[in-house]
Parts: sequence; C-alpha cells; structure tokens
Amino acid sequence: MASITIQLDPIVEARLLEIAEARQQPLAEVAADMVASSVDREVWERAQILKGLAELEAGEGVSHERVVAWLDSWGTENELPPPR
Repeated sequence: MASITIQLDPIVEARLLEIAEARQQPLAEVAADMVASSVDREVWERAQILKGLAELEAGEGVSHERVVAWLDSWGTENELPPPR
C-alpha cells in the first residue's frame, strides 16, 4: 500500500478529525477511505462522460430542441413522451 503526505486546510483537518472520532477509527484510515471513495466517484464520472460522448459520436444523442419541446409540453393537454 502506498503512503503519501498531504497538506490539509485547517478546517478540513478539523472536520476529518471529527469524523474519525465519531467513527472511532484512526484518522489515517478515515482519510484513506475518503480518498478511495472520491477516486471511485471520479473514475465512474469519467467513464460516464466518455460513454455519453461515444453515444453522441454514434448519433445516439437527443437534440436540445427535442428536449426543450418535451419540457415545454409538460402540464399541457398534449404532453410529449420523453425523447429517446
């Protein structure tokens, strides 16, 4: 397992210490969990962006105009189905 040193803003450090105390876990363990969670979210988000861009490149996107027309139809007698 890699070991790194980071500088934290004092407010962030205080919040992190509060969390560690509430969890009754060592500060380093809580920080490592939070970094891992943040990395997982970043990886997922980037994958979703790339997937969306690939869909657009393949012509699978929905135009802005179709989305606006759908939204404009909300609450009217002729509400449109969601564009696909």
